Amino acid sequence: MKRDEPVAGGMIGTARIIGVKQARLPDVPKGKPLAQVFAEEETAPKTQRGPRKRSAGELRYEEFLTAMQLVGKVQFIESEAWKIVLADRTTYRPDFFVVLADGTPCMVEIKGFWTWDDSRVKFKVAREMFPCYRWLCLEYKAGKWRILFKTGLEPLDLVP
Repeated sequence: MKRDEPVAGGMIGTARIIGVKQARLPDVPKGKPLAQVFAEEETAPKTQRGPRKRSAGELRYEEFLTAMQLVGKVQFIESEAWKIVLADRTTYRPDFFVVLADGTPCMVEIKGFWTWDDSRVKFKVAREMFPCYRWLCLEYKAGKWRILFKTGLEPLDLVP
C-alpha cells in the first residue's frame, strides 16, 4: 500500500473514511494505448435491466385501485415502491403498496399462479419481517380474482 492511499478509518480533511472501493483496471493488450482501452469500455453498450413488464393482472388491479382512490376508500397507491432485502442477494418487491382511507398500510401481491416455491417463501418471509402491514395476495386467472392469502379483515376493501 502506498503512503497516500486512503484507508478505511482514516481521514481526508475533516471527513472520516468508512470504506474504500477498489477500482478494476481493464486488461490492456500489448501495444495498445491505455487511453484507447478506456475509450472502448466507455462506448461499449451497457447491459441494464429495464423496467419489468407488468402482467395483465397487475394492470387490471391498478385500474381497480385507481377507482377505489376516486371513491375515497384508498388514500395512496404506489406500484413496486419498496425493495425488501430478505438476505444476502435475496430481495422481494411487493407489487403494490396501498394506504387505505383509515390509514392502514397494505402490501399487495398479484399472481397469475404460484409457479415458484421461492416466490411463496419470499412473500412469507417479508410478511414475518413486517407484521405491522396488512398483506394480501391475489390470483388473477381467466378474468377472475381469488384470494390466496390475507391478514385480517381490513384488506377485503382491496379485493375486486
